[in-house]
Amino acid sequence: MAKQSRGTCNLCGYESTKAGLTRHLATCPANHDLSTGKPSRIFRLRIEASYAPEYWLDVEIKETATLRVLDQFLRDIWLECCGHLSAFTIGDTFYDVSYEGDEEDEAMEAEAEEQLFALLKERGIPESRWPARRRERGMDVKISEIFEEGLSFEHEYDFGSTTHLKLKVVSEREGKISDKLRLLARNKLPEWTCVKCGKPATVLHSEKMYDEENPFYCKTHARGWDDYPYMPIVNSPRMGVCGYTG
Repeated sequence: MAKQSRGTCNLCGYESTKAGLTRHLATCPANHDLSTGKPSRIFRLRIEASYAPEYWLDVEIKETATLRVLDQFLRDIWLECCGHLSAFTIGDTFYDVSYEGDEEDEAMEAEAEEQLFALLKERGIPESRWPARRRERGMDVKISEIFEEGLSFEHEYDFGSTTHLKLKVVSEREGKISDKLRLLARNKLPEWTCVKCGKPATVLHSEKMYDEENPFYCKTHARGWDDYPYMPIVNSPRMGVCGYTG
């Protein structure tokens, strides 16, 4: 089993638990801002794997960045394996990386939805039985239009073997950073133990991971460890899924 999740501040090297890093990052980022330039709104996000909270990231992102910037960062650091599709769900809106609609399309979709709801209301169908309101947009939308402190939302990568992430806007501040997005902190690689001997594990059995609590093995107890279905242990919630090897 993995030990308690710990992480490291990418700005100053401070190491602590997830909760400890949360407190640390309330003040540390401002100490590493640029000394010149125009300040802008900066949002701090906590990102976690929905089903594996030992994997987490803290990032800062400027108000001028788009959701596509955030999506690409998540692909680069945690997700990308075979060019799968991805999307954010924020409130009732689905932000799809492949969506190519325009304002006219969105207006038509909204009108059709309102007509549907008007018909349901006319027929006396209670709102609890109405379909959820849903919008679809592309990812080239600035986060300043969406983000506010306390906002929680989701990200999905690969709609077959999906990796689900949950994100929260922890705070907002005025500051000066050079890039549109910067990594603040990341969990350290969890330490897994071999199910057979208890020694540090080096590989994961990708077929047993869905049925067994501890599908990890050292090379001594993993037959054919250098071939499928054994996959390397990597610091990502997509470990063992599809073709992901870090």
